[in-house]
Amino acid sequence: MTEHARTDRGLDRLVNFSDATVAIAITLLILPLVDIASDLRDGEGAGDLLRAHWPALLEFLITFWLISRFWILHHQVFEHVRSYNARVMQLNFVWLISIVFLPFAANLLNSGENDDRVAHALYLGSMVVTSLALTGIELVLGGTPSCCPRRWATRREGSSPRACCRSP
Repeated sequence: MTEHARTDRGLDRLVNFSDATVAIAITLLILPLVDIASDLRDGEGAGDLLRAHWPALLEFLITFWLISRFWILHHQVFEHVRSYNARVMQLNFVWLISIVFLPFAANLLNSGENDDRVAHALYLGSMVVTSLALTGIELVLGGTPSCCPRRWATRREGSSPRACCRSP
């Protein structure tokens, strides 16, 4: 079965959908902190609340940074892509589900015991899946000259798949 060429509009939709999904995932990170803020009692200051819940705040900041870093890498990969194929779409959805799962995994880390191995495994596993999915996207794009800008598609063999997707 021959694969149809993708349009610029389709690529824009893929990237915009990914951007929106990442924005929602980052927004979901704040919800547990909003719940904690509602626990503020009379006579307690914000400082007391933050001291009592500093691990949740730290987890929020770390996970926010991680998701933003993953988004930056995703943006760099797709910045110079001209087209995509079904495999890129599939891998992108794997990347997205792992991004959306991170706020849940982060919340598990804050809700459970410090030595909860399952919570730690879910958090770390989500980051591994995110990294592997993006690496897979890069490899597929690197092996598909029609997806790359013409100047990269003509590079000599042995070039990095990343070269296909990024400017020099």
